[in-house]
Amino acid sequence: HCGTCGRTGKKTIVEKVKVDIPKGGINSTILVRGKGDEYDGLPPNDIIFRVVVKEHPVFTIDNYDLHKTEKINVFDLLLGTEVEFETLDGKVKVKIGKLTPMDKVFRLVGKGLNHPNGSRGNLYLHISCEMPKSLTEEQENMIKILRDGE
Repeated sequence: HCGTCGRTGKKTIVEKVKVDIPKGGINSTILVRGKGDEYDGLPPNDIIFRVVVKEHPVFTIDNYDLHKTEKINVFDLLLGTEVEFETLDGKVKVKIGKLTPMDKVFRLVGKGLNHPNGSRGNLYLHISCEMPKSLTEEQENMIKILRDGE
């Protein structure tokens, strides 16, 4: 006996296995044939890998669609602005029209995750209203004038 198997006739072999995750392979399983355990002269078993997408710090995932919330200053929502933000493909600009409601959702077609059929999901940009931390007396008076229509 060779002393490496503890007289079981079996030994542990650690081997690296290359696994290609196809585009759109989120929350899927990948089968690698013939690389699993071997028992008593039988052919080697298969290995099954489960692909699970980790939580992203910026985007939430809904199937192949992505969601992102962007804080916009209340005055920019009133007057309109242009917002630049990062997507999976790089930076994009979105025009926020004047008097945009704070619950507005913009759909960016094809900016989501890859689908196995070759298409892509969408990116949904949710607008969140960011209020100022404080107002000067002059600013407060100007807002009151606007509110009261004077």
